[in-house]
Amino acid sequence: VDTQALETDRDNEGIIPGERLDRLTGISTRDTFLHAARRLLDDHPEDKFILCTLDIDRFKIINDIYGTQVGDSILVQLAASTARETLGKGICGRLGADVFAFCIREEDFDLDALLQSQRFLSDNLGLAYNLVVHNGIYPIRDPKTDSAGMCDRANLARSAVKGDYNKRYAYDDEPMREAIIAEQEFLNDMRMALDNSAFVLYLQRIY
Repeated sequence: VDTQALETDRDNEGIIPGERLDRLTGISTRDTFLHAARRLLDDHPEDKFILCTLDIDRFKIINDIYGTQVGDSILVQLAASTARETLGKGICGRLGADVFAFCIREEDFDLDALLQSQRFLSDNLGLAYNLVVHNGIYPIRDPKTDSAGMCDRANLARSAVKGDYNKRYAYDDEPMREAIIAEQEFLNDMRMALDNSAFVLYLQRIY
């Protein structure tokens, strides 16, 4: 995929507003990535693609312990690692904070290589901290879905393994998606019930 030509075409069309590249990491900004992903799918309707979002577990703690300069350096290295995995095969971008995304052909997607590159990054930071990167993987079955919606699906899959140090990735599928949505609805109902004083407390005496 000629991503450089792709982004140049977008600039010529005046579709991408604002800055094209993230100032810290040098990869695409969120808007640039979303537009480029849309173009990539539209230009290759016969191919199957995967969209993946990833972030660093408890990244705020790293900033608190080591400072934002170290945190920024980690973000730069993770962006570079992600860019290498998609070089010549897809596109990647920074969605915001410590969240990154990439879109790549399904046949070119190598999950083992992705996880290995992330473990390599963690092992070579020189920090007394176990860096854990979680990945949400959305195999694109409806290419007409807008790019932001695809990121939402990948984010939802990623939320299924957040905080789990044994699982580094999750694929989007309907049963998992329905379970996460049901859990979120339950939590929303609980909050609403608390706000409305809908709970009644009964205390059982102990003899």
